Amino acid sequence: MEAFLGKKYKLAASENFDEYMKAVGVGLMTRKMGNTVSPVIELTESGGEYTLKTTSTFKSSVLTFKIGEECEEETADGRKVKCTCTIDGNKLIQVQKGDKDSTIIREFTPEQVTAPSKIKTMGLHPPAPVLETLHYPIIPRYRTGLTPA
Repeated sequence: MEAFLGKKYKLAASENFDEYMKAVGVGLMTRKMGNTVSPVIELTESGGEYTLKTTSTFKSSVLTFKIGEECEEETADGRKVKCTCTIDGNKLIQVQKGDKDSTIIREFTPEQVTAPSKIKTMGLHPPAPVLETLHYPIIPRYRTGLTPA
């Protein structure tokens, strides 16, 4: 995972994001705003503590966590959930527990981050199939020595 730390990825495409937001209880106005932005994500680590920053013109959020330890998270849409993150190779697996449990698996590659998400609702076991997938290509460096925007 170290190879992907500190790199910035910008959302380029999403599939079924509105349906995902609806399923976790996000209101209409927030969904409309959420569907119009292209957030940038960046994962960093310091002393065993990871930070996942999501930045957009609508709303930004920061999740700070230690691998395998439960923490509190306020999602970009304002939901408060309990969150546990684990790493499996190049995947950051984030399990959110709240009114509606969901799992987000961010798979990092040199070119992009793909983030399919599953929701478990109404006692369905196993969780519902993947409802949404986000594609974040890495922000390219246009000149040597410049950091991505």
